[in-house]
Amino acid sequence: MATPKIVEPATVEPATVEPATVEPATVETDGRRARAERNREAVVEAILDLLCEGDEHPTAEAIAERSGVSVRSVFRHFDDLESLHAAAVDRHSERIAAMFEPPAAQGSLALRVEELAARRSRLFEAMTPVRRVGERLRGRSRVIDGRLEFARRLLRSQVEELFALELRSARGAARRDLVDAVEAATSWSTWNLLRTEQGCTVARARSVMIRTLTALLTPP
Repeated sequence: MATPKIVEPATVEPATVEPATVEPATVETDGRRARAERNREAVVEAILDLLCEGDEHPTAEAIAERSGVSVRSVFRHFDDLESLHAAAVDRHSERIAAMFEPPAAQGSLALRVEELAARRSRLFEAMTPVRRVGERLRGRSRVIDGRLEFARRLLRSQVEELFALELRSARGAARRDLVDAVEAATSWSTWNLLRTEQGCTVARARSVMIRTLTALLTPP
């Protein structure tokens, strides 16, 4: 019987992969874009920090010093201080988004009122330094107008859901009046009036909100 012939496997040379060539101009362009984005972020963070520290009208020089960029760089990323303030309001809204969470719509009226007042007081205190800028620019920035209107509608819908049981007893115009009154009592504008013009402490302003809501929502 013939001896089987052993065939050696073919030798396959490994493919040679040429390293990708990155043009120096592309690397330089990407680097400039990354630096520009970092500088823009630094400018927005700087104005937010200054506003939250109590500087209601930070200058371009103060923003530049805090962010570590030149005044010229500040206006390279933003057309003017108004557009920079709009970017800061937008960013601050993202920062405090979690604070808009409403309490659970369950429990006694007293419990729901107290929980809402506690949450709104924390939200409004965090919101105030930047919200005042938003109020100054109301009507001049579509970004700010949109954020303010969205927040208003969100907070109104929360009180409608939270106090649905109490609102159920009112109909038509009476219900609209009651919802408007509850919205006003739990709004930032009323909170700012209490804290700024009437000089209430946080605890006292919260107590006023609780008293007002209780009076509005307790059946006669």
